Amino acid sequence: MRTSVLEAGTGMMLGVDGGAAAPATSATSAELALSIARPTCTASGNPTFADATDEALDLTRRSIVFWNQYMLDARAKQDDNTFGDKIDVPRGLQLSQFGFCFYDLAPDEALHVHADVPDARYWSLQLYGMHWFEPYDIGRVTSRNHTQVHAGDDKRFHLVLAHRDPGVPNWLDTSDRREGLLNFRYFWGTRLPKLEAEVVPLADVRDALPAGTPAVGPDARAAEVRARRDHLAWRFRT
Repeated sequence: MRTSVLEAGTGMMLGVDGGAAAPATSATSAELALSIARPTCTASGNPTFADATDEALDLTRRSIVFWNQYMLDARAKQDDNTFGDKIDVPRGLQLSQFGFCFYDLAPDEALHVHADVPDARYWSLQLYGMHWFEPYDIGRVTSRNHTQVHAGDDKRFHLVLAHRDPGVPNWLDTSDRREGLLNFRYFWGTRLPKLEAEVVPLADVRDALPAGTPAVGPDARAAEVRARRDHLAWRFRT
């Protein structure tokens, strides 16, 4: 990229090419002027910064279009608030399984998800937005893996997806988004569990859970969120 700058008060035009500046032509104006010329590539044949930026923007645009349509097509294959058939990922890890649940919840509703505890070495549930498969704010409780899920003595787990904290274990925070995707991931297991889901009134969540389900108060939830954010600060420290 070559940049020409008229230096105020000097009457000299400075040509900047590859970071080097040199006098170019004389000028009489004291005003600062800037012009940028864009060659297609550098002398070495490598793409210029401008061309690389154009390519990155084009890839971003095409990715947004692709994932938006992917989400629309996936949702059309199943009913909302239920888990559909397992998702095959031909290009992904062959020892992994995925399950989608597209939710649609009114402000006073919750989604109760329950299943046998998977026998997988790793499994998780995470929330994503509907437009281009972007994860929700990971500084909030928008995902849980196998180490973060409370399970009962019957070896089953009960998860609650809701717009407000219901005061029970395994809450996932919708971040006030009425619609979204709950994605189940399952790695290195022998049997994919059947995930069941039903919409319940938020006020009646505890009635849908097993007797003896512990309560999670505001202080405990705040501590959980702080621990997540502390980990994120460490995880992305560089």
